Amino acid sequence: MNFHKSNKTEKTQLKQRISQLEEELSLYKKKLMHHQILTSTKNINNALDVSNAPIFSVDNHGNINIWNQGIARITGYSFDDVGGLNIENFIEKKKKYHTKHIIKRILKGEKLSFEEIAIKTSIDTEVHILSNPTPIKDDDGTIIGCIFIGQDITERKLIAAALRESENFYRRITENSSDFILIFSSTQHIDYISPSVTNILGYTIEEFIELNLSDLILPDDYKSFNAAMRKFISNQIFEHIVDLHIRHKDGTWRVIECVAQNYLDDPILNGIVLRSRNVTERREMEEILEFERNQLFTLFDSIPSAIYIADPIDYDVLYANLTVRKTLGYNPVGEKCHKVFFDLELPCPDCTNKDLFEKDGKPMNYIFQNPKFNRTYMILDQFIKWLDGRTVRFEVATDITELKQTQKELETKNMLLQQKNEELENFAYFASHDLPEPLRMVSTYLSLFERKYKENLDEKADLYIHYAVDGANRMNEMIKALLKYSRVDKEQNFCEFDVNQKISEALNNIKMLIEDSGAKITIGEMPQIYGEPILFTQVIQNLVSNAIKFSDENPEIVISVKNLEHEWEFSVKDNGIGIDKRYFEQIFNFKRLHPRDEYPGSGIGLPLCKKIITNHNGRIWLESKLSKGTTFYFIIPKNLRRIN
Repeated sequence: MNFHKSNKTEKTQLKQRISQLEEELSLYKKKLMHHQILTSTKNINNALDVSNAPIFSVDNHGNINIWNQGIARITGYSFDDVGGLNIENFIEKKKKYHTKHIIKRILKGEKLSFEEIAIKTSIDTEVHILSNPTPIKDDDGTIIGCIFIGQDITERKLIAAALRESENFYRRITENSSDFILIFSSTQHIDYISPSVTNILGYTIEEFIELNLSDLILPDDYKSFNAAMRKFISNQIFEHIVDLHIRHKDGTWRVIECVAQNYLDDPILNGIVLRSRNVTERREMEEILEFERNQLFTLFDSIPSAIYIADPIDYDVLYANLTVRKTLGYNPVGEKCHKVFFDLELPCPDCTNKDLFEKDGKPMNYIFQNPKFNRTYMILDQFIKWLDGRTVRFEVATDITELKQTQKELETKNMLLQQKNEELENFAYFASHDLPEPLRMVSTYLSLFERKYKENLDEKADLYIHYAVDGANRMNEMIKALLKYSRVDKEQNFCEFDVNQKISEALNNIKMLIEDSGAKITIGEMPQIYGEPILFTQVIQNLVSNAIKFSDENPEIVISVKNLEHEWEFSVKDNGIGIDKRYFEQIFNFKRLHPRDEYPGSGIGLPLCKKIITNHNGRIWLESKLSKGTTFYFIIPKNLRRIN
C-alpha cells in the first residue's frame, strides 16, 4: 500500500515538473523571439528608411524598437536617440493616456484606424501623425508589439486650425515667421500667401500675386519647379524639396528652400502647400565651407606625404590625397583601410585605433614598415572632426625609406670615422708618450756638448748648438702639449666640484708667470658645477696664461660666471693686444698668429680648450678688438649629469 502511494506521488511530481519545464520552454521561446526582433531592429530601420512616411514601433511595454528616417526627420530624434526608450518619454503629459490606451487596445487584438498621435520634437514642439496602428506577432501568433505607419499631418492641422480661426489669427502666426507659405490650386494659381513674404522677399502680398513666377525664379530652377508641380497635380508624389533662386524686390537674389506637399485631396486645403524659408546666408556659408574644403584638399594634394582619413568605427576610407591615389593607382574612398593598405579582409591586429581612443585622440608618432609597399614611413596619427561632425582618424605617412637607408650608411661611415679618430688619438697618444724619451736624450747630450765645447768652438758652432738645444726643448714642450690634447677623451672623470677651488689650482700652476708679469686677477663668485675638474682647471690655466702672454704690460684679468636658465656661462676677460675678427675661428684650429720669438708657445692651448668644452656638451667663443683686449666665453650645461 505504501509502495503504490509513493509511486503515485512521484508520478504527480514528475508531471508537475514536466509542466513547469514546458512553461519555461515556452517563455524562453518568446524571449528568444523577442530578442531576435530587437536585434534585427537596425536592419528593419535600414529597410524602412527608404520611405519618407513616419514609421515607428513599440514592444508590449511601450519601448521603441523601430524608428525610421521619416519620423527622425520630422522629430529631430534619430534611432540612436530614442531606441529602447519608452514612447511615453516623447508624449506630452496630457496626451500620454490617449497613446497608452491606443497601444493597449492594439495589444489586445483590436483593429484601429486613423488614430492621431502627437509626438514631441527635439526643439520642444509637437508633430502630429495620422496612423493605422498594426499589431506585431511572433511565429506563434502572440502579439508582442505594434507598429505605426502614418502620415505627418502637422502642417495640415496648423493650416486648418488657422483657417478655422480666421485669416487674422493665421496672419498673427505667420507674418513674423522666418518661413512664408504659399498654397497653389490644381491650376497652379496662388490661393494663399502668408504676410511674411514681405520680410523675406520685400514684396507685398498684392505685388507678389501679380508677378509671374517665371520672372522671379532663375530659368533652370523654374523648370525643375514646374516639373514637380506637374507630378503633384497628377498625384505622382506627395512631397518635393527644392532650392529656388528668387529675385528680391531690390534686385538681389535669395536662395529659398521650398518644401512642397500635396494636399489636393484634402477637403480643407485642397491645394499644394509650399513652405519656403530663406537659406541664403546658410547656402553662402555652405559655399564658403565647400570652397575652404576644396582649398584644404588642394593643399593636401600638394603635400608629398601620404594623407588619408578613415572612420575609426567601420574603417571606411573617407579621403585620400594625391600621393595615396598615385601610390595605389586609384582612389580608395569607400573601401576598408585595412584592405587598401594591407590587403587584409579584417582590421589590422595591431591597429592604432584602440590606442587613439585610449589617448583621447591625441597625436601619435611612430615609424612603420609597410609590407605591402615594402617602404618605411614616419606616421602621424590623430583624431579630428570630419565635415559631417563625426570623429575620424587622420593619418599622415611620410616615406623615409631613402632617408633610413642614408641614415644607415651615415651611421656606418660615422662608425668608420670614429674608428679612424680612435686610431689617430691612439697614435697621437703613443707618439707623444714615446717620443719624449729619445728627444730627452738628444736634448741632454746637446746640453752636455754645449757646456763642454762652448769655449772651444767658434761663434758659429756655438750658435748652431744653441739652435739645436732650443729646438729640442721646444719640441719637448710641443710633445707634452700634444700628449695633453690626445688624453682629453681618456681623462673624463665627471663629478660635482667647486669651481673656486679649481680656479685656485689653475692659478697656482702658473704662479711664477703671474708674479713675473705683475698680472692683476679678479675672480667673481663661483658656483659648484658638474663636470671634469682636471680638464676644467686646464681650460682656466690656458686662458689665463694666454691673457698674460698676449698683454704688453700690466695685465688685468677678470674671471666671472653668469647663471643662465639651462647653463653656466663663464668668461675670462683681459686688456691685452686683442685679436683680429678674421682669426676668431682659426685660433681654435692650431693656427698661430705670431712668430715664436715674439710670443712663445706650442699653439695647442686654445684647440685643447675647445676640445675640453665640446666634451662637456658646451661651446667656446670670443669677443675682441685689436688693442682693446679679449674676452673668452664658454658654457657648460646644467643638465650635463643627465646627459652623461
